[in-house]
Amino acid sequence: MIEIKHKTTGLVLAAIDADTLQKAHFFEQNLVGADFRNQKLDGANFTIGILDDADFRGASCINTNFNSVHLQRADFSGARLWGIDGEDADLRHAILHSAQLYMACLRHASLTHADLREADLKAVYLGHTTLQYTDLRGANLTETIFHKTSLKGAQMAGTMLCSTVFAECTNLHKAEGLAEIQHLGPSSLDHQTLRACAPYLPDVFLLGTGYTTDELRLLRTLYPVT
Repeated sequence: MIEIKHKTTGLVLAAIDADTLQKAHFFEQNLVGADFRNQKLDGANFTIGILDDADFRGASCINTNFNSVHLQRADFSGARLWGIDGEDADLRHAILHSAQLYMACLRHASLTHADLREADLKAVYLGHTTLQYTDLRGANLTETIFHKTSLKGAQMAGTMLCSTVFAECTNLHKAEGLAEIQHLGPSSLDHQTLRACAPYLPDVFLLGTGYTTDELRLLRTLYPVT
């Protein structure tokens, strides 16, 4: 029997009749403030649960299901979140500093004001995801897919890009720190993104994504500041 306790009060929130929390089912459970520090939660199912303020620091959550889960202010610092399903997850103000999210799906998730500094977001899918005012400084965004992602106010100084895709990201230019991104290789911007943002994107950013100086001049002609 494993007891899930509140991180500060020690109150028992749930009890699992098992020897491990791997592949455990927490479907629709209210686990606000739960203490999962350093736990092995690989393959667990938290779908439609309420885990606001939960503590997942150092936890292993490989292929864990966080679909439609409330995770406001949850702390995933240093957690291993490879391949998680976070579709529709509410991660506003969550702490994911140095978290590893390789190949995670965060489609339709909200990460407004979340802390993703130095997080590994390699090959993460961020379709229709809200990253407004999210702190991405120093994050690994190589092979990351941004599709209709809201990036207004996102802090991107020092992020690493390579083979990164920006598709229909019509407010990319409203992100901060674009001139300070580290380009480890070329990236891709589709025509919808360019049409909306190219006039306002820094030269150093566009050159870093792989455009030549001649192509940059052409872009400035095709998409003038209005």
